[in-house]
Amino acid sequence: MKHVDKLASCKELFEESGILTVPSLIIKHNCMQIKRNIDTFSEKGIHSEYNLRDRKKLAHAGNRTQNLQTDLYNSLPVHIKDLSYKAFKIHLNQFLIKTVFIRLMSTKSSNHWGTGLT
Repeated sequence: MKHVDKLASCKELFEESGILTVPSLIIKHNCMQIKRNIDTFSEKGIHSEYNLRDRKKLAHAGNRTQNLQTDLYNSLPVHIKDLSYKAFKIHLNQFLIKTVFIRLMSTKSSNHWGTGLT
């Protein structure tokens, strides 16, 4: 289709074509699931009187799937998380196309993202 070397990186091709990678689709699905049900999650700092750094991050729910979802959602830029559902969906898609994630990491230290997102 694009006639590139089979050993060449495809990151630029995905970005140019506006196609989401499989890890990006997983991230999108999980973050949309959280945003759709945001009222069922509590924030980490809700019960603390101190000004905590992670106050606006969602707390873990207890099961591994929801913990992965909350980790992914918490790692999104704040300006995207604060949008309405419809705008969130559009901006998340644009963010994922621009960032091009090539893998999901399974260790806590990697922040679950395939590239340098904090």
